[in-house]
Amino acid sequence: MLTYKQWLEEATLKDLATGTTNFRHSPSEYPQAKFVNIDKITPYLGTKIIIFSGNIPSFTRREAAYNQTILFKNIKFADTQIDKNYVQIPDNEKIWYEKPSLDKNDVNLRCGCADFRFYWSGADKRHGALFGNLISYTKKTDRPPLNPDTPGLCKHLKNFTLALIKSGKISE
Repeated sequence: MLTYKQWLEEATLKDLATGTTNFRHSPSEYPQAKFVNIDKITPYLGTKIIIFSGNIPSFTRREAAYNQTILFKNIKFADTQIDKNYVQIPDNEKIWYEKPSLDKNDVNLRCGCADFRFYWSGADKRHGALFGNLISYTKKTDRPPLNPDTPGLCKHLKNFTLALIKSGKISE
């Protein structure tokens, strides 16, 4: 059970990358994906959030793709471009948003891969960083958990984040 203080603490993408490094290895060691699709950008002006959705094809499993979702919090919206840090929502001429930052905006995220599900989703949930519900899992052995409590992210989320930076949708 989370304490009230832990419940209030959320995580940025940089926090999750640090957790990944501390638990396993640096996200910079993950292989670079060649094809990353940014499918949808959904703004929620009233709650000051923006959701980026996309997918990355699997190169080890033919015809499979893993879906990624990253929700950024505390986003500033405007009806015009205020400065160079504001980006227009595609297909919406009336909404601009200030680019989220890797180390300033708290996030909720999710990936459809098994690595995220088994290594990261439980810890991300406990640290307030999981997008959506935890996928239930019935333990089949008496081994201790692979990751008891370090929040982090998988290679697909790292590559999706890099694609968002490269396309100018978020800032480093």
